[in-house]
Amino acid sequence: MTVHIFAPPRSHGGVGAYTDDLLAHVDADVRRIPVNREWINPLRYLRAAIGARHASAAHVQYVYGMFGPKGVFTLFFLPLVFAFTRGPTIVTVHEVWQRTDADGSRLKYAYLRLVHETLVRSTDQLLFLSANAERDFLASVTRADTRIMPHGVRTERRDLSPEAAKESFGYDPDDTVITHHGFLAHRKGCDRFVDLAEAMPDYEFLLAGGSRRENLEDRLRERALANLRITGVLDDKTFEASFAASDLAVLPYRDINQSGTFNRCATYQLPVVGTRIPYFERLANEYGCVALTDADDLEETVRAILEDDERRRRLAERMTEYRNENSFTAVAAEMEAMYDA
Repeated sequence: MTVHIFAPPRSHGGVGAYTDDLLAHVDADVRRIPVNREWINPLRYLRAAIGARHASAAHVQYVYGMFGPKGVFTLFFLPLVFAFTRGPTIVTVHEVWQRTDADGSRLKYAYLRLVHETLVRSTDQLLFLSANAERDFLASVTRADTRIMPHGVRTERRDLSPEAAKESFGYDPDDTVITHHGFLAHRKGCDRFVDLAEAMPDYEFLLAGGSRRENLEDRLRERALANLRITGVLDDKTFEASFAASDLAVLPYRDINQSGTFNRCATYQLPVVGTRIPYFERLANEYGCVALTDADDLEETVRAILEDDERRRRLAERMTEYRNENSFTAVAAEMEAMYDA
């Protein structure tokens, strides 16, 4: 069995990192085919698609815009992969845009629906990483064969003590460090995290990540007080160290359907405060592994958890349960069964 997995490069964000983590646990002959959103020559996509004729299964780690400007080459690339692959074609949809993402434009929403219909008609199995994402997608298409798959959590972690990790970022070992991880984006509430650091000058804050849009990172740096450090884009080892250095992660997201950052917090059994969005509410209901808060009550919630050792311990225990039930080992076993169908 030979599997072609099409995915963005690791440098393009969490989907590339997710793909690497999945492949580390898949017991099959896998060829990772990087697809760069900056390609503008359709022949590059054509060659990649034709190469699927050698695959017994194809798996696309899909994110909008990965196939050229505005994702326009999606409309012919996915049908070609579907036609050339001898076995099943599987697509994992890592994000779902809705009507509201079209900014009120009927033309944009019509194009979005066309992309979604292409996903439906060019796959044997569509996978979603949360029930919320599946629901939002199904609202925009006429029919689809879908399935919810656990996102996958790494159970392996870097062997680094919290004290050494803190020192690597310039903190004292006994400092309390509150963190926000990953690529910077408005929907991830980075501005809320900056507001929180300003309201809590008695604690240290670490924004462990950078932005593809330099103006966003610059704006946040202009607002940062002395107790907030913004790292910029990190290499893998340093990014791992940011979790080991943390006493509490705060993810004040506005709207997101799944989070590799949250799963990395689970790897390190790190307590998390998250805003009341459907994704975190589901995790709180099913596992009790995230402390929910309204955006307006963020400071009050964070202070209460920092002052309650027992509550942080319980959150860490629930994180362990979530990690073990959603490990990449279990996800990879399900994927292998689909590849061999």
